[in-house]
Amino acid sequence: MLHRMTDPETSRIAAALVKPKLKKLQADVLRYAQSRKLGFTDLDLIDHFNSTVSTYRTRRGELVNLGLIESTGKTTVQKGRPHTVWRCTKEGFDAQVDPA
Repeated sequence: MLHRMTDPETSRIAAALVKPKLKKLQADVLRYAQSRKLGFTDLDLIDHFNSTVSTYRTRRGELVNLGLIESTGKTTVQKGRPHTVWRCTKEGFDAQVDPA
């Protein structure tokens, strides 16, 4: 939240218009999410970036906190375990990210 609870309505509106500046890996993950209209799991994300560490999963979590990615409320079983299916929010699709 970019405003205080005691701020006037004009400050709240202005705060809502502020676009977060994404770091490179966050932008990479958001571009990937934008390309996956039906959603993706963290395993899909790790496979896409050919990574075995939590770097991209952590960036996905940051984008969730920024309101750009959300859970679909669904899970899918991959490698014998259930995994959350994630997708872009409207704000995530509207976000302008520089091409890779």
